Amino acid sequence: MRAFLSAGAEQKRRSFYILVHQLRGLCEWLYRRDDWALLRAHWKGVRDPEETIRLLSRPGRLTAGLNWYRANASLARMLAPPKPGEWGEERVSIPALGVWSAGEKYLVEDQMVRSGDYVDGVWTYARLEDAGHWMQEDAPEALSKLLLGHWRAAEAG
Repeated sequence: MRAFLSAGAEQKRRSFYILVHQLRGLCEWLYRRDDWALLRAHWKGVRDPEETIRLLSRPGRLTAGLNWYRANASLARMLAPPKPGEWGEERVSIPALGVWSAGEKYLVEDQMVRSGDYVDGVWTYARLEDAGHWMQEDAPEALSKLLLGHWRAAEAG
């Protein structure tokens, strides 16, 4: 998270939508408005937006998803990222895998690469060329191969 918050102006520009996510109630209303028109436009690359909308339509689901942004990427944190040591959780001591996709529209590559700065354990960075923001949908086989390889290597020590 720290690498994301300190990734610079381009990352903040790409993450502008997160500001809307901070507006509890209003954000949920905006997304549901006009039969989910805003999300349909936002999710042009999602393989099955209708299924995703169906799932998010269940009570509490949309708010639960938005709460991740509210808890982790608040406006205060985006404008003034905490200094090292203020969170207490910024060091990772276990093997970590960071995956970034070349078609990513919302996250800059630098924030993922620099995530390794916060890993004391083994850090592995991988870039998927043929995927976008929804890499688990765009390249499930390639992502699964990376994850399985990472877990096997970690298990082998």
